[in-house]
Amino acid sequence: MKPRPLRPSSPPFASALRPWLRVGGSLTAHLGAAYGPVTVRRRHQGHGWAAAAEAVDLGLHRPASRAVHVREVLLFAGDQARVFARTVLSPGASRTVWRAIRGLGSRPLADLLFQQPHRVRRSALSAVYHGPAEPFTRHVAREWRAASGTTLPGRGLWARASVFERRGYRLRVMECFPARSSVGQVGRRFR
Repeated sequence: MKPRPLRPSSPPFASALRPWLRVGGSLTAHLGAAYGPVTVRRRHQGHGWAAAAEAVDLGLHRPASRAVHVREVLLFAGDQARVFARTVLSPGASRTVWRAIRGLGSRPLADLLFQQPHRVRRSALSAVYHGPAEPFTRHVAREWRAASGTTLPGRGLWARASVFERRGYRLRVMECFPARSSVGQVGRRFR
């Protein structure tokens, strides 16, 4: 998966988001370093359908195979909602090498992905903008309001995505930031 370039001519782009869209490692750890403890509010976990880009990244080529296991959460840090995250994987993967995802509850996915990094390969990060009229953005806005009691800041979302692979089974993670995000600089403490 090739990363998409981030251009100044792209849709509304907050320059403060650029480092967050590119930083490697655990986003949860980076949020924790910037804001203090991170809490996870699970919004949905179970059966769902892969979007076209998700299906491609997971290697699901037949329409019937787009049934997936989905986990959607909102990450809070510094008492504010900061990131909406969506994880998708094939039902077979969620019952075998990635079965621990089913028991994460309100723990961060990073607890699973970064405990044994030698066993998991990660693709390059890709970034994409989701406009305010897109169904996915409207879905995130509803979940954001329900979980945080606040309106999704800005118009649209910037998202970063990557695929983790373990023993041939893929898991795709997409982490979404509001276009007008309140995230500070990566690696700096903000209060």
